[in-house]
Amino acid sequence: MHHLALILTGLGFSHLMLLISMLLLNYNEFFVSDHFFRWDSGNYLLIAEKGLFADYCNGVFSEMLREPFRCGSAGWSPAYPYLIRWLTYIVKDAALAGMILSKFFFILNLYFFTILARLDEFKIKGILLVLCFTVFFGSIYYHAIFPISQFIFFALGSFYAMRENKIHLVALLSFAACLTYSTGFLLGAALSLALFIQHFNNLRDKLFRVIIPAIGSIAALLSHFVILHFQTGHWNAFFLVQKRYGHKLSNPLDKVVQIFEPLMESSLGLTSVINLQSLLVLMGFGLISFHFFKRKLYKDPLLIISYCYLSVYLLFPYLIGSDQLSLYRAESLLIPMLFFVSRLQLRWIIFVFILLTIINLPMNHLFFKEILV
Repeated sequence: MHHLALILTGLGFSHLMLLISMLLLNYNEFFVSDHFFRWDSGNYLLIAEKGLFADYCNGVFSEMLREPFRCGSAGWSPAYPYLIRWLTYIVKDAALAGMILSKFFFILNLYFFTILARLDEFKIKGILLVLCFTVFFGSIYYHAIFPISQFIFFALGSFYAMRENKIHLVALLSFAACLTYSTGFLLGAALSLALFIQHFNNLRDKLFRVIIPAIGSIAALLSHFVILHFQTGHWNAFFLVQKRYGHKLSNPLDKVVQIFEPLMESSLGLTSVINLQSLLVLMGFGLISFHFFKRKLYKDPLLIISYCYLSVYLLFPYLIGSDQLSLYRAESLLIPMLFFVSRLQLRWIIFVFILLTIINLPMNHLFFKEILV
């Protein structure tokens, strides 16, 4: 019952925050699918309707691009839109089906979070941590027509399976995560890294166990390539479509400079909160890293899994990414930060909750104003 009370509290508060943002924009309708539909949402719905395809760009795109890139839906992961397709047999409207799926996984994520953080009582600390979850960086994407809530479900599920020593379930969840989101393949790598560190002293005996999560991700990648080959004729159609967005290996420091530069300007607009969020994420990870090693938090199995996950998923968009879009969406995946927050004293948890709430409102506003895509 305590878990249910915490979940309902988080669900209610998250919708209150969304409602406040919509009221401030004078919306006449609330919680309709149009409000939670952005650029990539169309690609996921396109997959649900027509499947995966990759054709040469034409029209406006052919004029903008200097070489013959591919356009189409093959540049996005198929698991979430396939679930939308199946759900439309019941609800008929694909966009509504996408919203329902995101909401469903959001609720499951709240449950897994309360289990993993051991929030067994309906007390102020547990309530605050659940509220922190609902207003976490980029949390608007947990409700949007995006697969982020679905991916986080597989990530938290794999954390739980690791804790319960169900390593083959970890591989299955890594497989599912890889087919759900474009960076899902990193989950298996992060989990294998955590197991490598945990079993370093007896690595020879535990080697197969260590690589099982990575095997799950590799199997999913190969399955994805096979699906693409049969649907588009190109096993590498994902890369052919994504190529036109300019993703390439880059210097992480360049991204850090891009974050700081707008914050140094004399007149700051509302959009500067995007850079502020990224700066807070970097500061937060820095503090986590300091305490992780100073207080030897790596002895806690959940925290070492979380730290490996955060290291991989924070660094990747700084290494591979075309613009700031890669950052503010990627930051919504960093929810395991809250496992470190749960170890803090109550006054610091209150501080984190207030900080997240202050950032959450303008970020929601920017999303509903269609500035965030």
